[in-house]
Amino acid sequence: MNAIFEQGLTPNLPEPMPEPDEWMRRLGALPLTHQPGEHWQYQISNDLLGVLVARVTGQSFEEFLRERVFDPLGMKDTGFHVPADQIDRLPPYSSKTGRHSQPQAFQGGGGPNSTVDDYHAYFRMLLNGGMRGNQRILSRPAVELMTTNRLTPEQQAARNPLARDNVHISFG
Repeated sequence: MNAIFEQGLTPNLPEPMPEPDEWMRRLGALPLTHQPGEHWQYQISNDLLGVLVARVTGQSFEEFLRERVFDPLGMKDTGFHVPADQIDRLPPYSSKTGRHSQPQAFQGGGGPNSTVDDYHAYFRMLLNGGMRGNQRILSRPAVELMTTNRLTPEQQAARNPLARDNVHISFG
């Protein structure tokens, strides 16, 4: 983790971020923290996913999600930044940091911002096995993968205190 911070690889902190190609090069030069499946750790995997989706689809991660998920679900108040004319909808601390008011260098783990109504639409779709009415948003196997706990009891025991007792460094 120290190497991740030293290389400037933690997206959406106040320091300037390298472009995605340079970010991937630096990340690829570091050893794995753990072997895949060996340990649960919340960190930059979603940022990596955002870069990979953008490369594969030729769209930003937000454009991809908007086309495939947000728009079909009517999630009109969900995105990776909040437009200036709506910034007052955020809690005071969040609106003052600037983190939410400008497009993010990396669209992944640092977002998106959303509303209760939009989250409700998303979770309702998950509860309906990937459907919104008669429209399929996600395949049933994708929903099952997303909603099945794959952690071992040991991994779950290590994760619970982390989730309960810590605040992510980017939030102070």
